[in-house]
Amino acid sequence: MIRTLDKNTTNVLNNSLVIVLLATLLLSISSRISFPIGVVPITAQTLAAYIIGFYLKPSESFSVGLSWMLLGVSGLPVFAPGFISPLTCPSFGYIIGMTLGMPLMRSSNNLFVSCAICYVVCSLFGCIWLYNFVHSWDLVFKFGIYPFILGECCKVAILLGIDKLGPKK
Repeated sequence: MIRTLDKNTTNVLNNSLVIVLLATLLLSISSRISFPIGVVPITAQTLAAYIIGFYLKPSESFSVGLSWMLLGVSGLPVFAPGFISPLTCPSFGYIIGMTLGMPLMRSSNNLFVSCAICYVVCSLFGCIWLYNFVHSWDLVFKFGIYPFILGECCKVAILLGIDKLGPKK
């Protein structure tokens, strides 16, 4: 026997699908806003990831990250310019970390703490992946952490400002 979904369930699924598609588009566009500074570029994608992770359900934000990652792995230009191939790119670990970090952001109602959670997860995976290319923890921190601290603080400040102006969760 085939089970049919009721109208309410169908609406929820349709709304969730639209949200995931739009958020994937936001993440893809923000990734293309890039400033190359070394092996890992500064992009607007973490700002988009913070928004997605904090405001969407964990299942939706994970779906966004996974969809974005699969689109990029398939060759579509959804990652930062210059990103060639996931397995040969020193920054791919940050993409894996972002995909896993966004759903964890809902574990806190504090926006600053949520962003910190996502940043730590993203950086952990990013640094481990980057180490395979530079073979030195000093270089990992030099190229994969230090250049981004100020930018991430600015992104969180922007998001805190946006959150103060917008409706409450």
